[in-house]
Amino acid sequence: MGTIFFLLFFLLSIYSSIPTIISTPTNIIMTNQSIAEGETVVSSGGTFELGFFSPSGSSKRYAF
Repeated sequence: MGTIFFLLFFLLSIYSSIPTIISTPTNIIMTNQSIAEGETVVSSGGTFELGFFSPSGSSKRYAF
């Protein structure tokens, strides 16, 4: 019983941390990486955020 409870607790704790790991903003871009539309780079202090968007019907990209 104790082993099953521990295993269940362990799996639930890993499962609950997955969205945090996936959605954690980054503040470092390596030379082989890029930012896609809808993605952003946030400064380590959270003061600045850089991303790109395109107005509907436009093929041009703008920084925000």
